[in-house]
Amino acid sequence: MIRLTSLVLFTASLLVGCVGNRSIGQDQSCPCAPGWSCDTTKNVCVTESTGAGDDGGPATCGATCSTPAGTVQAFTSVADIYAAMAGTWQICSGDSLWRSVGAPADVIGVEYASASSTLTATGTTVGGNMYYLVAGPSGPIRGSGFAYQLTYDISPEGPSSFQLNMHAAPNSGFPGSVRYSPCPTELELLFLEGGDSSVLVHFGSDWPLPTGDDASTDSAGPPIDASATSQQG
Repeated sequence: MIRLTSLVLFTASLLVGCVGNRSIGQDQSCPCAPGWSCDTTKNVCVTESTGAGDDGGPATCGATCSTPAGTVQAFTSVADIYAAMAGTWQICSGDSLWRSVGAPADVIGVEYASASSTLTATGTTVGGNMYYLVAGPSGPIRGSGFAYQLTYDISPEGPSSFQLNMHAAPNSGFPGSVRYSPCPTELELLFLEGGDSSVLVHFGSDWPLPTGDDASTDSAGPPIDASATSQQG
């Protein structure tokens, strides 16, 4: 299975229609050919089978652990990275890496809460909280206890160069870097210690979050806010 480890991954093939003598592809400006519809929010053509996803993007941007990744998006700011990382993510590969940095054995995913890109005196940014996720009665939930609660931040390292820092305790941490495919939506975290990586995708419909009577605050920890499953930013 090909993953984000290539700097340039699968490039979407253009779907070709025709308006008069003008061939069109995905993101061609409206009006649109038969079989295409106009996304009026962006004034571009999309396939009629492509609906809006929970994050406001096309439904086809959702991914599972078996979905080939898309083109890597280059980050130009810390805020862009925080926006891409926000939400809850299933660990598709690299389980042993997470265990090596202290993740408990029952962890199935990671939640990155909203973060601040305000610079600190040490040259990094304020960042935010992150949580290890475990299987709950109706979906992934935050694990209970200090071992499941971390913080993370991004350090600017130069033009278009950024380092991800994740901390299990204030004076400890493990560095890495981030690659992001917006469609399909996937993250690849490269751990600098060991040089290996972990691929993450948003939890899908087969992992609904606990709501209403299904919500639980048992030993597995509090339920995740449902808004956290959508990419923010």
